[in-house]
Amino acid sequence: MDKNQETRFTNFLREKAKEAERTIRYRPTYFLGMLDTVGGYRTALKLLSANDVSEGFVKLWEHRRLDLSVEALVVESEWRQAFDPVLLALAEKKLKNAKYPFTRWDGEKSHTGATALVVDGAIEEARITGMNRIVIAWPGGNEYIDIDLDTLGEDTDIYFTKQTYQDGSKLNIYEVSSSIRALDDGRYEIKITYDSAKNPDITDSWWGVTHIVMRKNASTGIASWHDEHDKRHDGSFDFRTLYALEDEDSQRRKAEDIALTHRLDLEETVKQVLRNERRGQHVFRERVLQREPACRLTGVDDAAHLRASHIKPWAESDQRERLDGNNGLMLAPHVDHLFDRAYISFEDDGKLLVLNDDIDQLLQRWGIDRQKNPSASKPFSPQQWAYLAHHRQRFASLRQQAKLRRVAS
Repeated sequence: MDKNQETRFTNFLREKAKEAERTIRYRPTYFLGMLDTVGGYRTALKLLSANDVSEGFVKLWEHRRLDLSVEALVVESEWRQAFDPVLLALAEKKLKNAKYPFTRWDGEKSHTGATALVVDGAIEEARITGMNRIVIAWPGGNEYIDIDLDTLGEDTDIYFTKQTYQDGSKLNIYEVSSSIRALDDGRYEIKITYDSAKNPDITDSWWGVTHIVMRKNASTGIASWHDEHDKRHDGSFDFRTLYALEDEDSQRRKAEDIALTHRLDLEETVKQVLRNERRGQHVFRERVLQREPACRLTGVDDAAHLRASHIKPWAESDQRERLDGNNGLMLAPHVDHLFDRAYISFEDDGKLLVLNDDIDQLLQRWGIDRQKNPSASKPFSPQQWAYLAHHRQRFASLRQQAKLRRVAS
């Protein structure tokens, strides 16, 4: 989460705590203290990753208000997008055990794009549909690292990893920092730093740096560990890579790359620019599709007839923002025309904004009723809000210019 999202999420949890105090006379003092000390995201990570339910969870269960538990608040709201699938599965398991009939938020898309199940505390690997997964076989258990290998060395970051003990008795979620660089021989070096200061709730762990050197298509390899406190822990350990399943689009993209390689009319530097541009466009489109599977105004959900439109324009975005799926909408071409020019925009709750009566009449001729459009009942995710705020600024500026022109005339 960025700072703005963290503030929103913390306030969201704080309001729910106030609701518990107001409705059932229960004040979650410890929970509120954690919100003040470490913020909402770290508080949620601590509670969701714990094997046992918290005292607050039990209190809410006794009052039949598990809807106010962190587990339910994350599982049932748009905030679930900010959390790893493993944590979501743990939360759902706790709610199921408590006989709470939770309902997943209908816009469910995890920020990693990968899927996993937790069965009796152990991670069971499932279909990998977005991110790829590196699995390191440590002596004490397996480490799971979700990473986008298609953009390895370009814009990929690793924010956390997860580790299970061999007996499946415990799950740790580590917040980590990472760096990725290309080596001269075509391989990539991934450096992941585990810092005790970033993980104050994990007390039974080693701290240091993991190095992984690999090629994009490597299925196995060796990861090395450097311990910052005890050199005796240093060593090399096997890893394996689980790749996302290929679809027809992936196969077509590979064929295009091969055809580009054999073109004699282009210099190699031009070919590389074209490869990078196409790869970026594809990565962005895939990421947007995970979050926005249909056009919000027409309801069309056939990706072949939709465009991945940047919310914050490509030219005004940095490299990360250009490929961030939260910075995009899947729109029908005629709707994309209006959105790209800021003739229409959206509120965070999904409400459609229309520049003027001319655009409103145009939408009506296209059969789009702004009072009944699908977006009205589908709020945007917190990760999209900052981009939408930028787009609304363009929309407001255009509206102001139109107003000044009318006054001048």
